[in-house]
Amino acid sequence: MTCRNRKYAAGLMVVASLVAGSAFGQENKIIAKVGDLEITARDLANADRDIGRQFDRLPEEQRQPALLDALIDIMVIAARAEAEGLDKDGDFVARMLLLRKRALHNIYISKTVSGKISDEDIKNLYDKETAKVEEINARHILVKTEQEARDIIKLLDEGGDFAALAKEKSTGPSGKNGGDLGFFGKGQMVPAFENAVFALEEGKHTEEPVKTQFGFHVIKLEKRRIATPPEFEKVKNQYRQIILRERYGALVEGTRAKMKIEVLDESLRLPERGNN
Repeated sequence: MTCRNRKYAAGLMVVASLVAGSAFGQENKIIAKVGDLEITARDLANADRDIGRQFDRLPEEQRQPALLDALIDIMVIAARAEAEGLDKDGDFVARMLLLRKRALHNIYISKTVSGKISDEDIKNLYDKETAKVEEINARHILVKTEQEARDIIKLLDEGGDFAALAKEKSTGPSGKNGGDLGFFGKGQMVPAFENAVFALEEGKHTEEPVKTQFGFHVIKLEKRRIATPPEFEKVKNQYRQIILRERYGALVEGTRAKMKIEVLDESLRLPERGNN
């Protein structure tokens, strides 16, 4: 799977619970009362989104009663706070304004983005990204200096056995296995290493040392093959999240572009955003 922009992960975290839906439905059925206040199935569904994770380890038959009991606790203390006038407190009012905007953000994304992703959208992306994905099997010898790497290349040019040299000279953990890295695809190795190994022909080794943050590598390409893609159902949610991030990002960028945004505190500006 190709690497995707994770820039919008924070914004999506607050809507993630909306994507999955709730086991309680959205009925207005009254399920409990606290004084004159009524608790509906919708209230319980909303509580599940906000605090439900703390009950995930409970057996299913205990989870809903425990969640309802926690919601009752919240409502009785909230009623007491209101009786003492805390609903007029400045910090409370400011927080409620933010929570309202957050709730609007969440429900808008749920209705216009996450709720619009179809199985066909997901399957199309899966088919596109798993079509003829190449992976390779390679070996490498890792050493500390460029000269050591050049000396090894010379030995290989003279007919030396790569696996034997890897066992003898490599400082990397794969050395004991003859430098074998197994099969891997693009995006799994650091760029310099990846560029060098994917440019090789089968059975060939690098003619120059390859420098990375780990040291100097001599690399041999053993085999190329077309990777067998993972089963669609096993990775379906991963591809759904990719689409969600991309569509959410497009929505945010398009909406921000239509509004004047100024960050007045210089220390809080993101360099890539400028004043936005």
